[in-house]
Amino acid sequence: MSSDIITEPMSPRRANYTRDRHPFKVCCAICGVVLATEDAWMQIVTEDGVPENHDEIHPFYENPEGDKLSLTDWLDDVRLLADTSPSLHHMTVELSPLARDNGNGYFIVAGTPPVVRAYYRDEWERYIVPFHDECFQILQQYLGPGDINMTVLYDTFVGLSKDEDTCMAMGSLGITSRYEAAELLRSHTMSFRKGVEYLSISPMDIPELARFYEALPLLRHSDSGTVEASIASRAPSSDPFRYLAPEILLIMASEMDIPTLLRWRAASLVAARCPLSNGFWKRRVRREMGWLFDFPQLLSREVELQVDWEQVFQSLYFASNPCNEDRIDGLVNRRYIWEQQCPQIAKPYLFKLANKNVDIRNLIRQLQNLSLEKGEVLVHPAPLKVTQHCPTLFNNLAELGTIEPVLVVSWTELGDLASIDIEKNGKSESAGHMYMDDREGKDKVVLVERVPIPRDDWLTGLGFAIQDGECWVVFSRDTDDESFDDDANMGDAEDRRVPTEQQRIVGLDVYFAKRQPVHLGAHGESYNSVRVARDKFVVGLTMTRRTYRGTISHAALIQASATYCQGNKRFAQCQ
Repeated sequence: MSSDIITEPMSPRRANYTRDRHPFKVCCAICGVVLATEDAWMQIVTEDGVPENHDEIHPFYENPEGDKLSLTDWLDDVRLLADTSPSLHHMTVELSPLARDNGNGYFIVAGTPPVVRAYYRDEWERYIVPFHDECFQILQQYLGPGDINMTVLYDTFVGLSKDEDTCMAMGSLGITSRYEAAELLRSHTMSFRKGVEYLSISPMDIPELARFYEALPLLRHSDSGTVEASIASRAPSSDPFRYLAPEILLIMASEMDIPTLLRWRAASLVAARCPLSNGFWKRRVRREMGWLFDFPQLLSREVELQVDWEQVFQSLYFASNPCNEDRIDGLVNRRYIWEQQCPQIAKPYLFKLANKNVDIRNLIRQLQNLSLEKGEVLVHPAPLKVTQHCPTLFNNLAELGTIEPVLVVSWTELGDLASIDIEKNGKSESAGHMYMDDREGKDKVVLVERVPIPRDDWLTGLGFAIQDGECWVVFSRDTDDESFDDDANMGDAEDRRVPTEQQRIVGLDVYFAKRQPVHLGAHGESYNSVRVARDKFVVGLTMTRRTYRGTISHAALIQASATYCQGNKRFAQCQ
């Protein structure tokens, strides 16, 4: 069945993307397509990936006639998601204004230093996640109404990153994309193969879709209600559906996806003769085409009854199919991003939003001016890939006088501090998220110790015993070097291992307002501690964890004004 939408070719030939200036590329964290700059070029690439004519190369942003191909401008409209806090031990995540590609992984952002680098891991450097602005708009629509929690989104991308924290590996995300399969994996060129050029076309600015909205197909007959199904008595006796009532057939049809529905109606004469109402197709458009989030919402009841919803569904279903010759490239790209890419991000994002750092987000609504009391750097070398956990000592202010939280401290088989969790009323937040960002091969936890906080006392600080030693890290080449080769940079990691000084957390002291400190673990060669300020009380902890090994690299106290606990005897240090 063909679409009624007439697509107009953008140029006499469909351009394929290739870039020759530098082997290093930066791709969108959402759709996987390269974040392009206007030094890009195009040429036609055959099915086996061989350019048709090396002499016919045109600027990618222009067709062979030299006119601006505006539908690819979106590739250079970039957003950067980054932790912008002054301290490396607590996240303040922000989304940048529009940025532009400056080549070699660098981007220009208004109001920032000259350039910033994305997907870059180096000691004391921020990890910046880049994506197309239009891809982010689609992700916003996919996640539904309300503002996206940028801290949770950033943590989601960090969790999806596959980079180890022992080297400066670039841009490896655990998100599959069609671009990876379509790209020519050479050291100096990147191209689209034939048939996937739609990945370069704007998924938001779709002129053909706008024209379709302006002239929605209308019913040819006035009857837009439900039609009674009349199953012919001549249906083959072998058809297993001939004895089912029309109402049952309609219920079955409503539960099938479209490919299954079409196969069912092709295989069964009874199913084929069971008419599906206009309302049935309207519900299908609303339910299965979430990527039509810009569908006109101001249609009157009378207009909605006149719209041929079956034709709407079929037209847009086939126009968004990459295998259809009459496809709309921008709509194909939007549907691809919506159905294939967004779920890979939304699943861990929604999981973390529901299970990780939930209690501290709830307390922020109750307590004003929360602050961090941070200690010194605890480990060396500093990990490049980390995630943060913020367990709290209570759930709401009403519990302050009665709750008896328990610190749950875990140690690895090597004696490193793995985690500090807080159990409240028999439950801990980590039971919900299970440190999902940790690498599968992380250090094994062999010891768990519990430190209860009695009803008449409170936590006032933590002390960390540090053990000195030596470890191996991978020396990283500078990607600005003209001799840099991405594959070589990754392939010879073993040859670039160098020894360096190491510091590990091997012991922990827990300080209280009244009782003596409790020591856990071993004693170290040096010692760092963090104590709550005199006019504050501890609300919870911030653990910065090295995901590669599943160990703590830094910890801080989350504190609030002592006015919230005024008169409560358990907070003696605040009086």
